Amino acid sequence: MNKKNLLFAALMLVSGLFLTFGTFTFFKGCPASDHVMMCSVSAKIVSALGIITILNSAMLLLSKKKSFQTAIALNNAMIFIMSVLVPAFIVGGCKMNSMRCHTVSFPMIYLAASFGIIVSVIFLLVNKNKEEESK
Repeated sequence: MNKKNLLFAALMLVSGLFLTFGTFTFFKGCPASDHVMMCSVSAKIVSALGIITILNSAMLLLSKKKSFQTAIALNNAMIFIMSVLVPAFIVGGCKMNSMRCHTVSFPMIYLAASFGIIVSVIFLLVNKNKEEESK
C-alpha cells in the first residue's frame, strides 16, 4: 500500500474511532434516565457502526489487493452514510430540539461521518484514476 492510501486508511480509522468512542465520551448525548431515550439508542448503533468501520479500516491498512481495497472503501462509505441516517431518520433523538443530543451529539456524529464519507469517496476516486492509468 502506498503512502497516500495509507493516509486515507488512517483517516477512515480515526473517523471510525471518533464515532465509536465519541458518542460516549467527547460528545455524549442526553443524561441517562430511568427510561430508554432514543438518543442513547442512536448513540449505541452509531458506536457499533464505528466499530465496523475500525475493523474495515484495519483490513484496508493490511490489504494489498486493489479490488479488495476498493470494496472496503465503498463499504466504509456506506457505513458512514448509515451513521448519518441513524440519528437523522431511522432512530432519531429526543423530541425537544434544545436537548444535548440535538445540540452536541448529532452534529458531531454528522461531522465525523461526513468526514469519513469524503475520505472514502476521495480514496475511491484516486484509486479509480490509478486503475484507468494502468490500463
